[in-house]
Amino acid sequence: MSATVKIERKKKEKLDRFVASLLLREGIKITLQEALSLMIDYALENEEEIVRRLKEAHPLRKTQRGRPSKAQLAGGEGFFKAYR
Repeated sequence: MSATVKIERKKKEKLDRFVASLLLREGIKITLQEALSLMIDYALENEEEIVRRLKEAHPLRKTQRGRPSKAQLAGGEGFFKAYR
């Protein structure tokens, strides 16, 4: 099963350069989809680091702390733990 995901043009260009560099420097030929899949797996395996970076990028305001997220309200609490 696959899905379509929108990403910023600059990030897409960086990903394309990364995939190209894998072939040139390491002789590894993979598709963009394979690279993204590995990156997602890595993020799910390193949940604490990803959460730390997300908190740094998107700090909660005082009024938001303690409120359940939309995912928690929809029963999505513990999303990352399901992938361990």
